[in-house]
Amino acid sequence: MKKCTLGAGILTAMMLFSPIAEHSVDASNLASASTQQTVKKFMWGANELADSQVGRLVFTKDVKVYKRDGNGAVQFHMNAKKGSMWRVHKITKEGKMNVYDLGAGVRVQQSSLSTYEAAPKDLIAKQVKENGVLLLWGKNRGLATPLEYPQIHKLASEDIKNKVNKLIEDNANWIAHGALGDNAEVKYSVVENKNNRLVLSLTVSTEDSETGAESTKVYTNKYNLVTGNLIE
Repeated sequence: MKKCTLGAGILTAMMLFSPIAEHSVDASNLASASTQQTVKKFMWGANELADSQVGRLVFTKDVKVYKRDGNGAVQFHMNAKKGSMWRVHKITKEGKMNVYDLGAGVRVQQSSLSTYEAAPKDLIAKQVKENGVLLLWGKNRGLATPLEYPQIHKLASEDIKNKVNKLIEDNANWIAHGALGDNAEVKYSVVENKNNRLVLSLTVSTEDSETGAESTKVYTNKYNLVTGNLIE
């Protein structure tokens, strides 16, 4: 096995479904995504900041909460009481309105019935430095054999998160479209994920079309999660 490092110019060409105060984790979307177990707890006020959590939602009135099942059908989930606090794991846009993902198919649209508070950036920074960054796995679309690649779920800086994710995604797209050979089998893995440093390896296995001999190379890329830059 040969180990290499691809330079920037080459390689760069949920969750809690209930109020914060109680209930357990629905890990169906995260069980294979996290690269390591959280080793240190960080408290946000009276509650723990979950590794997937980007903020919290507090209902200002009693609200009926709905969720989508596995078939996409909307169904009643529970009555959320006024003052109850829910973890938010992701925010998306529907038109001009924010939609808060509370996990397990529960999504709540921005309205006067609730207030949202983002998790403190300094607390997120400490959490990532101590426990590593939470990674979710995406796939290239429109390919016969999509390549799975990691994406950072949250950082204190959205700009840095987006910068690193784009570097990784561009790498994956470049490779998946045959840059390392049409018959190459490629797999990402995480080598290091701590102290604001993310090191990814890319194992590339190929077979000689004439001799049938197999060869494997391992490429690595190192990311600084404070600056978003590749580490040479």
